[in-house]
Amino acid sequence: MTNDVSKRSMTTGPTRRGLLTGAVGVVAAGAAGTAGFEIGRRTEGYGSARSVVPDVPDFDRRRPLVIKGGTILPMTPGREVLRRVSVLIRDGVIAAMGVDVPVPADAQVIDASDMIVMPGMIDTHRHTWQTPFKAFGANWNFNNYLEYMRAQFGSRFTTQDFYNANLFGYVDAIDAGVTTLVDWSHGLRNIEDGEAALQAAADGGGRVRFAWGYATGEEISTVPDWVMNPELTRIIERTNDGGDLVTAQLALDWSGDLSFPDRRGWRWAAERGIPITTHAGIYLYQEDAFFRLLDQYDLLLPTTTYVHSATLKAESYHRIAASDGSVSIAPESEFNFGQGYPPTHQLVQFGINGSLSSDTVTYQSGDILNAIRAVISADRIAENRAAHQRRQPIPIHRFGVDQALEWATIGGARALQMDHLIGTLEVGKRADVVIVDSGTPAMALADENFPQGAVALHATRDEIDTVLIDGVVKKYRGHLVGVDAARALRLAEDTRDRIVGELDQRLVGRIRRPK
Repeated sequence: MTNDVSKRSMTTGPTRRGLLTGAVGVVAAGAAGTAGFEIGRRTEGYGSARSVVPDVPDFDRRRPLVIKGGTILPMTPGREVLRRVSVLIRDGVIAAMGVDVPVPADAQVIDASDMIVMPGMIDTHRHTWQTPFKAFGANWNFNNYLEYMRAQFGSRFTTQDFYNANLFGYVDAIDAGVTTLVDWSHGLRNIEDGEAALQAAADGGGRVRFAWGYATGEEISTVPDWVMNPELTRIIERTNDGGDLVTAQLALDWSGDLSFPDRRGWRWAAERGIPITTHAGIYLYQEDAFFRLLDQYDLLLPTTTYVHSATLKAESYHRIAASDGSVSIAPESEFNFGQGYPPTHQLVQFGINGSLSSDTVTYQSGDILNAIRAVISADRIAENRAAHQRRQPIPIHRFGVDQALEWATIGGARALQMDHLIGTLEVGKRADVVIVDSGTPAMALADENFPQGAVALHATRDEIDTVLIDGVVKKYRGHLVGVDAARALRLAEDTRDRIVGELDQRLVGRIRRPK
């Protein structure tokens, strides 16, 4: 017999279903780590005010899984919406899709008839190690971020803290429907820090592209030294030979030296086929001169992702396009920290592959759903302002929700050269799947009206009902499963409590509300 998992009806009770509930237990009670430290440790189970934990089926990856009768957003060219379609998954791969997909006798079934089924979202730039310090930067500018996150919090990280913080960050991303995450790990100081973060990636259970970087400062001018470390070479090669879920690349920034001594590190990566991600096109920092240097030294590569790329001239966008490079836009970050205006129009104009990212949860949401909304708003604000300045009627929108959803899924896969594996729902691809509940008050009727608009404009983390990564159920009916999320929270609290507890409490107040 099939194990038929009943669908959710429209929510009538509380809809705030959050992180770290479900069959993972609760956080052990404890006292604050530092006398007088005002944050302290929670004294009751995390999620105690949340909705009732569901009975979670014993999903067995060895058995087929059928997602039955959903509204499918495949994100493949020419196929906008598929209604009442089922998806058969075997051994982590999409084996069949269609209206009349046979249900094997030993299959487990998730009824998605009131759901939207889409590819997992891909975040191409997140500083995951900063996750325990969520919301501290709500009032920060960029200088505050450097002063407080990097100099105060980051300088106190131990190797254990990199494990703690990253594990929590990976779990948090899965809860938000992010199935693939580029961890832009630019706080590392040594090999051991990176190995700890890589172990957290393996333990977190998501698909992670670990972008190995070093703490900014003096290290940024010694790129060749740390990049060409033989031990780092072995770790990257071993990671990339180990499978699809956790892979590695390099996070490299330009030192600002026009002689470009760090090109040796870039060249080393290029010769070994190791992808690179770099911050670029940032207001007053790494602008067009950087791209001229990359061009001069033949280092404009198709495997490079340029983060932000918001303040460039046409010549630089031409160079990115000609090299088949990609751009990662982090619209919330660009709005908050002034890296520049999200270059939506430029990417479309020059035919550059775009993807979306969250940057850091210290001063923004960390949800790609919010990045989708923000990038849509960014483009529409820009076109409206231009029309106002010309005293012309408002034009038909040049940037639709379909484009934003593409950047959040297949665009991210292309940036990682993984579009043959993930990014769309089609036979033969890995089963990275997000099921969005369209029966909540926020989503009611929107699915029937225009499912792309429903996801792009109305869905929140609460509507992320079920998440599969490589065919494995990681979130079910709004609750994380198959991962010790309570432990991840407890470890993140340990890191936050110790580091913030070491600071003068007057400084902690200034960190929250800088003057």
